[in-house]
Amino acid sequence: MRAIIVSFLCSLPAAAGDTGVPPRAHASDYPVHQGAKTAELAAAIVPVGQIEKMFSPEIARQYVVVEVAVYPHDGQTFEIDWFDFALKSGATVSHVEKPRDVATPWPEKSGIPDKPVSVISETGVVYSRSSDPVTGRRSGWGTYEGVGVTNDPRAAAPPPPPKQGHDPQVIEQRVRERSLPQGQTRIPVAGYLFFPQYGKKHKNETTELQWSKDDASAVLHLK
Repeated sequence: MRAIIVSFLCSLPAAAGDTGVPPRAHASDYPVHQGAKTAELAAAIVPVGQIEKMFSPEIARQYVVVEVAVYPHDGQTFEIDWFDFALKSGATVSHVEKPRDVATPWPEKSGIPDKPVSVISETGVVYSRSSDPVTGRRSGWGTYEGVGVTNDPRAAAPPPPPKQGHDPQVIEQRVRERSLPQGQTRIPVAGYLFFPQYGKKHKNETTELQWSKDDASAVLHLK
């Protein structure tokens, strides 16, 4: 019975969570790699064109996507947590975003204000009557025109329909399937981490993938 239990434990998934992407044969097959506690970490920036094809042009513009691989040492256990990672570009540090957030466009990027402003024009016909002290009562017909501005959402034009092929639910599923698996692993695993890109990267800025947990840390200088 004990042998059966051991065999069952060895057959458990390498890491809890999603499937990720196939890791390369060795950590040295990645542009950068470094030891981190009980494993070797390896990483590479995923090309923009590849992100556009797999996910969407919006994600390619708004995120730096890093493929991260974990190679445990001699069957030791390594615990993977997205929030142990950070990406530093110049003086800016960003953290991993969840698949649902990645699939949702940033409001500040869409160019649509929170409360849309609508211009309303109005025209009509008016009948007026007045009392003239010399000639007596006077009456007549006229027209009027007016222009107003409102942020009442009921008066705003309906938003345009979403673009075909960029269904947030579909994008979220793709992001989730390729994200770095979380949990404990004893064998090599790999996957993507999505870091928000808050501004245009300058030519001479360095980009670092940082990992830290408890009293251990590692820094991988990405090219």
